[in-house]
Amino acid sequence: MALNISSTRRIFVPKLTDDKIRELLLVRALLEPEAAAMALNYVDAAMLDDMALADSNMNKALKEGDVAGYMAHNHAFHFTLYRASGSSVLVPMI
Repeated sequence: MALNISSTRRIFVPKLTDDKIRELLLVRALLEPEAAAMALNYVDAAMLDDMALADSNMNKALKEGDVAGYMAHNHAFHFTLYRASGSSVLVPMI
């Protein structure tokens, strides 16, 4: 759960334990290939161009030691593919 509500009705972000992080990573590892497989039916040239640009930008950020830039371009690359799956349920779970 992204947010919890306490008995005093205070909303807070729960702390992630090592076990919860491992579980989240496992679930993502299961969902991401499915989203990618679903997206393959909808790949087009524009999408491939967007992914190629994100990949190029990832490589540039990596060479420059730009961790935030790398992460942003990595996210753009993968979520361009996942969104193409057309799944309004699966993508938000990733």
